[in-house]
Amino acid sequence: MKGDSTPNSLGNFGIMGVPASTNEPPGLYSAAFWTDTAGNLWLYGGASTTNSQKSLWKFDPSTMDWTWMKGSDSGSSSPIYAVPAGFFDAQNEPGSLKWGMNTWTDKQNHLWLYGGCHILVSNILWQYNPAINQWAWQGGHGMFPVYGTKGIEDSANTPGARYEGNAAWIDDANNLWLFGGWDQINRAYNDLWKYNITSGMWAWMSGGNVSNDSVGSYGPVGASSVNYFPSSRASNFHWQDSSKNFWLVGGENYYLSYYYNDVWKFNLTSLEWTLVKGSMQSNADNVSSGNCAANMNNQENGRYENRATWKLCDNLVLNYGGVQRNHPNNDLWAFLPQQNEWVEINEGPPIGNYGIKGISSPSNYPPARNGSCSFVDKDNNIWLFGGMDSLGREYNDLWKYVLDTACLGNSYCPKACNLSSPTITATTTIICPTDSAQICAPPNYT
Repeated sequence: MKGDSTPNSLGNFGIMGVPASTNEPPGLYSAAFWTDTAGNLWLYGGASTTNSQKSLWKFDPSTMDWTWMKGSDSGSSSPIYAVPAGFFDAQNEPGSLKWGMNTWTDKQNHLWLYGGCHILVSNILWQYNPAINQWAWQGGHGMFPVYGTKGIEDSANTPGARYEGNAAWIDDANNLWLFGGWDQINRAYNDLWKYNITSGMWAWMSGGNVSNDSVGSYGPVGASSVNYFPSSRASNFHWQDSSKNFWLVGGENYYLSYYYNDVWKFNLTSLEWTLVKGSMQSNADNVSSGNCAANMNNQENGRYENRATWKLCDNLVLNYGGVQRNHPNNDLWAFLPQQNEWVEINEGPPIGNYGIKGISSPSNYPPARNGSCSFVDKDNNIWLFGGMDSLGREYNDLWKYVLDTACLGNSYCPKACNLSSPTITATTTIICPTDSAQICAPPNYT
């Protein structure tokens, strides 16, 4: 839909704050990304051919325009703390960051960012307010974890500096949650943390309090317990269902060269982990019964950096790309939580096929990649941006994918409402399936 078909693009920044059809970010790998409450995509940082970035971008699917919102268009730099913690200021900025940041969009449509890496791994929590186009830093949080008492907030508690830890969720009380990631010396963790925006304090909620735990606490498949939790890992994919349960799949333990494909669910009410599918086995291979064929024996292979994830409803989650044994994948999978089954949708050629910009075709496919950005807009369209190929080249291409219902069928996911209909007014009643309410209801509608 946008961007270049060749890697290592320098992009086109245009004029800061002004959307334009010619604007586009540079090629980026492992950038921070968000979807705001209006369905816009936001990007920050990421690795590029000009080193780590510090620019903030917004993409509006309704106009198809990128806007360079903030930050420099060249070079790398350290963070700027122009005012004390907790205050917004036009001069504040997180600086150059790359390699997997935790991100959240809160109920006030503020964008939150934690971790990542510049020269050192970051231990700073940042908050961005789109309404005023300003950042606020929320204080430093120590380079290494301080756990305190499980479940208890304390001003001394901290997850420490983290990167490649992209598993992040937000609960109904507007608390920020994160799982795992790597520390300053590349040790992986399996701890689950909660940050209370109101109190400004962290609490260790679940998981272990040591690094590089290769065993975790698995228990039988389907069994739930506060004593169960995944092994240490980073760069996995994740989502949140309509009951606010956290889901976590796969990831990597760098020191042990383990690549996982196990599926976990965390219940916010009971604080219990459940191993839903798989085992602590590492480096598993793909098992597919054919394109579009669900089967209890199917499995996506053990992989990491497969950040491109789209939850369409509680029973349909798509995942694309990632790395297994240092080779980027170029396949698209669906996980069906209610059936507890994997479905391979298709797999493209490693070199991809761009076709004609803006024109859909069954033969179109992005080149194999990892560390991409992904989002689902308010009309339920699926988008993919950037990432890195096996040669270490970054991309700035933006793709849109339309799910083939003949492949998976509407029975897996109720059809979303047509939000683009010009007949929708303030008095229109939109009736949606319970597990699709979030993708059916536009802002300010119920």
